[in-house]
Amino acid sequence: MKKKFLTVENIRYFYENVEKTVAKSLNEVPEDLRQKNAQFEKMQSDRLKGEMQGLNFQKRNAFKAPPKEWIQHRLDKFQETLDKTPRHQLRH
Repeated sequence: MKKKFLTVENIRYFYENVEKTVAKSLNEVPEDLRQKNAQFEKMQSDRLKGEMQGLNFQKRNAFKAPPKEWIQHRLDKFQETLDKTPRHQLRH
């Protein structure tokens, strides 16, 4: 049995088949890696896009001091309200 099956040729044949099988599966790795890279870049791009949109929203909606005219109008209205309100109600 040893002479019939455990020959250099048979063992070499076995190793070559293992090598071919591994090589075949490794041929798929570059494509898988390319797809994963594309997915990663898209995810990163989407995340970056979301962050940029958030920053643009903050920039557009940042607090702006009101004009002096608006402040003056509000102060005038406030003074009118104080003038109309009896003094005893202001203390409570």
